[in-house]
This record gives sequence, structure tokens and C-alpha cells, in this order.
Amino acid sequence: MHHVFWVLLLFWLSPNLKAHEMLPGYLEIKQTQPLEYDVLWKLPTRQGNRLPMAPRFPEGCRLRGEIDSRVEQTAWVYRGGLRCDPALEGQRVSIDGLMEVETDVLVRYLPIDPERLQTSLLTGDRPVMDIHTADASGGTGILFYLRLGVEHIMGGWDHLLFVLGLLLIVRDRW
Repeated sequence: MHHVFWVLLLFWLSPNLKAHEMLPGYLEIKQTQPLEYDVLWKLPTRQGNRLPMAPRFPEGCRLRGEIDSRVEQTAWVYRGGLRCDPALEGQRVSIDGLMEVETDVLVRYLPIDPERLQTSLLTGDRPVMDIHTADASGGTGILFYLRLGVEHIMGGWDHLLFVLGLLLIVRDRW
């Protein structure tokens, strides 16, 4: 009988809830030589249109060669190379337009030394990533993604109600 209560509560709350479309961007910066980087930028699309946002690199960064671009399922994918003098270490990378678009961008910085991999989630409130220096450490590994997942689920009623719905249909709570 208590299941009926929860189902009715969900129906009552549902007009006030709005699930969001998950359209994260992805920026990968891979250092190939001390001052050179390969860049992968996945720009999400909404109804076939590119979202109005773009990565911004420090002033000393210049495009190396041509940019390769193609459309995939829900994103424009850009690949290119950068030469940055000075190197990106200790500098900032940001996403222009992120404040206006309701999405996030996952940024991964892969230096030559794989032990210093850095991952950050950029949002409208925090559209900037400081590339760490040699003595700093960034978010990496399973703990970063676990924390990111918990924050995402706790960030909205639609997520919490989904988890509650899963608990209601599962007989064995473990």
C-alpha cells in the first residue's frame, strides 16, 4: 500500500519537475612535446545546432596546421594541434559561452608524464581550469568520477526521484 503513496506523490510532483537534457562538452588536451599539444573538442549540438561555446587557450597558443571537423551523433568533433609558448603548465584554459549554455564541459589535460593527468568539470559557475604546475595535483581516477556522479545525482530532484523509483521496484534492498 505504501508503494501507491509514493507513486501518487511522484505524479503530483512531476509537473513541477523538469529533467534536463544531458549535453556535456568534452575537451582533451594531450601534450605531445614540451610546447606542443593535440586537442580534441567535442561540441554538443541541440536539435542539430552547435551550442555557442568554444575553448579559450592562453595568449601564447597558436594553431598548428588545419582543424579537422566532422559531425557525429550529437556533437561536432574538432581535432587540431596547438603550439603554446610558454607551455600550458601554470596557465588557464576556459570555455567561452559556458555561462549562457545549460551544460558542463569535462576537461582532461594529459601531460607527457601520465602520473600528472588532470581532469576538471567546468560549469557556468566555474568555466575556468588552472593547468597545474609540477608540484600540484588535479582530479584523476575513480574517486574523481565517483564524486562527480554523486554530485550530479544530488543536484536535482529528477535524479533523486529516479533513484527512489528504482528502490521502489527492487524487492531486495541490497
